[in-house]
Amino acid sequence: MKLGKTYFYIIGGLTLFIYIILVMSGKNALQAFTGALSLSFVIYTLVWFLFDKWFWKRHVILSLCGIENFSGKWSGTLHSSYGSGVEKKTKVDISQTFSRIVITTKTDEIESVSFLAKWEKSMINKKKEIFYMYRTDPKGEHNDKNPVQYGAARIRFDDEQKTRLRIEYWTNRETVGYMLLNKV
Repeated sequence: MKLGKTYFYIIGGLTLFIYIILVMSGKNALQAFTGALSLSFVIYTLVWFLFDKWFWKRHVILSLCGIENFSGKWSGTLHSSYGSGVEKKTKVDISQTFSRIVITTKTDEIESVSFLAKWEKSMINKKKEIFYMYRTDPKGEHNDKNPVQYGAARIRFDDEQKTRLRIEYWTNRETVGYMLLNKV
């Protein structure tokens, strides 16, 4: 609801501003209003597209919004409680814009993709984290040993340079684990 109101106020303010300029330039009221409304939507859409894809990554905006840029390709080791404990090489791809985050994880046996992700600020150390839910699909030959499962995870930087990630996860098969990853 809050985002809808913000969108409404931005479009309304832009429309009013452009309407006043068009009326002052000699357009009649109806032409000015329709022109202002159309131009407002075009301007807002263009600015939002540019912001959502690129501008949000600027340090000033990240600080103001209280988020981190986790996007990129990561590689490392997955440590699982499955059986007597398992270690696997893993690759994680984090595709991130200001409005959307998709986390894909791959090992030799599975591929998982997030379907829900949310920003949080740790109440303990005030660091920015992503919490997400995912579905894991096994590769064909591993269906019996590693069936489809759902889980939740938390991502945070593991170092001050932001070149290492730590992902802790929990699954509906009552396994837990973590991944230690380096930026590729």
